[in-house]
Amino acid sequence: MSAPIRLYNSNTRLQKNSAKLNYFSASVWRQVFLIKVNGGTPLKERRVFAKSSIIPNLFQSFEIKVHTGGRFTGPRYINRWMVGFRFGNFAINRKIAKFKAKQLKKKKKK
Repeated sequence: MSAPIRLYNSNTRLQKNSAKLNYFSASVWRQVFLIKVNGGTPLKERRVFAKSSIIPNLFQSFEIKVHTGGRFTGPRYINRWMVGFRFGNFAINRKIAKFKAKQLKKKKKK
């Protein structure tokens, strides 16, 4: 009787790569650096172009405007629950859909 075939070496562990690196655009890095150096005031609105960047902890209690392609969103206050999410999660860039019947009513009133 032969020994069972070992497909995997028992000494090595297969690990799931669940630790993704957080992405920060160059402009977000620049803003973080300027806040650290100058001690930026939290009342000033920050403008963010990269929606895929993650909100750093340093942006807590700041107001931001996120670029949605054609325009910036209204100012959003960053609280501690938003840190770690992407800027794009808090930028709505879809038009609110109105029902056809409501649109026709508005046209008749005009």
